[in-house]
Amino acid sequence: METNIHTQIKNHAWALVLLLLVFSNVAKAKTVTWTGAVSNIWSNSANWSSPAWAGVPSASDDILIPNSANQPLMDMDVIVSSIVIDGKGKDAILKLDGIHSLTVTGNITITNNQTDKILTYSSMLTISNGGNLSGAGEIDLTGNGKLFISGDLRISNIVAGKTTGSKVVFNGTSQTIDNGKEYHFNDLDIQQGYTTLIHTNLRIDGNLIGGGTLGGENNKIQLAGDMMLVDYKPGTSTFELASGEFGVPAVQQLNANSFYILENYDQKTVLTGRVKIIHQVDFEKGNIYLGYHNIYISERATLTRGADAQLSQVQQGSKGYLIANGKGSVKLTDHFLSLKATGRELDRNIAAEIGLASGE
Repeated sequence: METNIHTQIKNHAWALVLLLLVFSNVAKAKTVTWTGAVSNIWSNSANWSSPAWAGVPSASDDILIPNSANQPLMDMDVIVSSIVIDGKGKDAILKLDGIHSLTVTGNITITNNQTDKILTYSSMLTISNGGNLSGAGEIDLTGNGKLFISGDLRISNIVAGKTTGSKVVFNGTSQTIDNGKEYHFNDLDIQQGYTTLIHTNLRIDGNLIGGGTLGGENNKIQLAGDMMLVDYKPGTSTFELASGEFGVPAVQQLNANSFYILENYDQKTVLTGRVKIIHQVDFEKGNIYLGYHNIYISERATLTRGADAQLSQVQQGSKGYLIANGKGSVKLTDHFLSLKATGRELDRNIAAEIGLASGE
């Protein structure tokens, strides 16, 4: 009797092992390849093939999109493990329909320059679990597309027109932005964590916002909208306020942050917090309105203005000051400047008026 019981237990154990093996094989990721054999519709299983079987990709699948007569149009909400778009020098384009969302739990690689791309229209593309977006290809967000990425952004090109509502959101814990040249965004949201610029300049036609940190390193950022980012680590970067330069007459808001070089090409910038200048602040065409907030100019930092600037740091009733620390120079040519100086030399011409303030 005892032997029979042991035999039954062993049989049940082996059955359980076999069952687990079956389920593990089913759940194992496979590479599913787009063929576009009958149409451009993602949800049509006849458009897909793989070594194992044909079928619409599932959440555990790796996707390969090569060149085909019918380029895929994603007509359903999709979750997959990874995507490689590789037309081998010919067009390979994944089109989202502007309604449904795509979530990738691993990496997206868009291989070839100019020929391989993702068109989001107004859809949301999410790269989760620390997945990266890389390759020599392109992602196009101009139709109000949204990109949420938790890994590194290393794709060669992002297209984001300044009149659209497109947005790029970084929501990982430690991320890098690196394409070796420049990225053009509409809105940029550093939602959390620390995002670092590596050999890449940014042009932002919308707003720079978020609860995370952006590290500028030694790159250049051009901003046409508001800056409401919790933390900016400037490194030796140049930060340019430039809505007027982009042809957008607007009032920009600048919240409390430190800047290495701050260049103001804007028509009007309003401080919403305390600003610190580490190396230099330049007024080329625009004005900064202090309100009740101060600009601190660090030791050896300079304040200069271009020939076309209308320097007007203090609007009527302002309680803010330019506070000059150390022994750097403050250079002006005209207009009124409210200044609190602590042992600094003032370099000015006869047209300038200097107002020394006794308190903060």
